[in-house]
Amino acid sequence: CKERFQDRSELICHQRLHRGGKTFKCRECGEEFGQSSELSSHQKSHMAEKPYQCSTCEKFFKDRSTL
Repeated sequence: CKERFQDRSELICHQRLHRGGKTFKCRECGEEFGQSSELSSHQKSHMAEKPYQCSTCEKFFKDRSTL
């Protein structure tokens, strides 16, 4: 892979993904990350896309009309 990183720790985490090491998977879209902190940041992007939460099931939706 030709991806570049600014520091060694990012490279090591990325290499772990290629070797099939421990990964953190997003339940929303299936994307995988080498660190739990990366997954946490990613999950916030899903929240921004779906700002309306159902008070019954607690799921999030893009439009208020789909609640």
